[in-house]
Amino acid sequence: MSQCEEGRVEQGRYETSASLLARGVLGGDDITTEAAITKLMFVLGQKKSPPETIRLLTSNLRGEITL
Repeated sequence: MSQCEEGRVEQGRYETSASLLARGVLGGDDITTEAAITKLMFVLGQKKSPPETIRLLTSNLRGEITL
């Protein structure tokens, strides 16, 4: 997730995000903050298994991730 106008966050590219990646933090590519919060609420409300939840969170469901 980024507040930049263009581009994406490459999870694990830099030292700070590498430690987050090692702890299981998911990258958000170019999703906006507002879309990420809405998506998180929607996906968690589906009460899926952890692997399915991760798949949904990292997938483009409705055009929220463009890269």
